[in-house]
Amino acid sequence: MGIINPKHYDWADSKDTRYSFVNYDLYAKLGLSIRKNLAENKWEIFVIKTGQKKYSGSLEYIVETANELEGAENTSIKGQ
Repeated sequence: MGIINPKHYDWADSKDTRYSFVNYDLYAKLGLSIRKNLAENKWEIFVIKTGQKKYSGSLEYIVETANELEGAENTSIKGQ
């Protein structure tokens, strides 16, 4: 099980400061990852290869969506 600690996502990526440096990858077969959009203060699930945003919203919504996509309760939020 993976646990997302929101504090770890407050550092900007030096290549694109709009997004967090830390990402959380979902199952490899999905090709998706979670990041924080620092510019909009929203969380996203995006396509790893292209960077295209697929879902956006609160951390709770993104974790719920990630678990639905994976078909299991694999991801949770630290402290919840």
